[in-house]
Amino acid sequence: MIKNRLILFLFGLLFLSSCVKEGELNSTERRIVGTWYYETVIFSDGWGSELITNQFHSIYLQFNSDFSFIYSDDVTGTTGTGVWDVVDSYNGDNSSNQIFISLTDDESGELSQIVFENISVTRKRMSATYQDHKTYYHYDLMKI
Repeated sequence: MIKNRLILFLFGLLFLSSCVKEGELNSTERRIVGTWYYETVIFSDGWGSELITNQFHSIYLQFNSDFSFIYSDDVTGTTGTGVWDVVDSYNGDNSSNQIFISLTDDESGELSQIVFENISVTRKRMSATYQDHKTYYHYDLMKI
């Protein structure tokens, strides 16, 4: 009887400690918060792949803990602000996660979206992909 209560108590404690309070960041979101730059970008169109990092080398992505987002390109002077969110999806045995970023160009007011799929993030590195029909991008980002 005492053993059953102890097991139930430990299970309850584990369950409650794994819950995230409303408005708090989960572990993946906490690792994402910060300023990132593109270390490597590879483009593939089905026929071959090409390293295109030089097109992204001056871009900085700032993810804030309040889910606000700042985009800046040091070469073009383009800046944008918006919001970001991490979405986990499950389909049977398959799972994936995405970062959706919606932002507005500060000068033109144009709305755009950045999507990173299948993200893997540590304290200093993020790896992600994006696929649109036959085109495929692989991103490696570093945190400043």
